[in-house]
Amino acid sequence: MQGPEILEKSGYCCQQLKEWDRAIIYYERANLMRPDSAWTLRQLSVVCVQAAQYDKSLESLQAIRNAGAGKCQHLIALWRMLDSCRRVGGCI
Repeated sequence: MQGPEILEKSGYCCQQLKEWDRAIIYYERANLMRPDSAWTLRQLSVVCVQAAQYDKSLESLQAIRNAGAGKCQHLIALWRMLDSCRRVGGCI
């Protein structure tokens, strides 16, 4: 069985290789093993934006906020900005 640290590192490696879907799987598995890890949830949120899975990204940020595992108001604001860009077809 893989520990959460190995899953987090594997997710990060996939993220750096721009293998967004694989990174999401690793981060989600790590989160199952160590729920409410602010680092894992932030990484999951970022990679979901990179994969254009905006709703899943927001869910991760809300999980951070709900768990009190870290301050994420600035990340939620960033997500809202990115969501606005997505809806209008791009950012300036």
